[in-house]
Amino acid sequence: MAWDCPVVTFLGLTPVGWAFAGTATVGTGLLTLLTRRTMRVINEERAKGGLDSISAFGIVKEVKQFEVDAKMKILRQIAREDPSVKLSKCETHVEFGETAYLVKRLIYLIEEDGVEWIVFVTSLGRRKKVYCVKTAE
Repeated sequence: MAWDCPVVTFLGLTPVGWAFAGTATVGTGLLTLLTRRTMRVINEERAKGGLDSISAFGIVKEVKQFEVDAKMKILRQIAREDPSVKLSKCETHVEFGETAYLVKRLIYLIEEDGVEWIVFVTSLGRRKKVYCVKTAE
């Protein structure tokens, strides 16, 4: 039985493709090893503080939740101080003037000159400044 493809494209990969695949496999293994070591140290320190152990995904989840909590705290404060800003009862939307935005699509942005903005991020990743929180001093 003869193969119809040349050896250099075995399983659809050229030698360069195989090199990348091998590098990715070794890199993934190394990353996993480093992550395990780092997580062991983190969990040892958490145990000293009386906290339960956590996984890398758990840390990411905690950080994301912290970000959501901080954003909601800022939006609630802005809504209390500025009557043109209204937060929906279920806190999923916020109105800046006449336009409503999804809270999960809003980010807090601080520019290099110190101006702080609430920014709406579209589904295509474009950013639209919707509310100036603090001007440059």
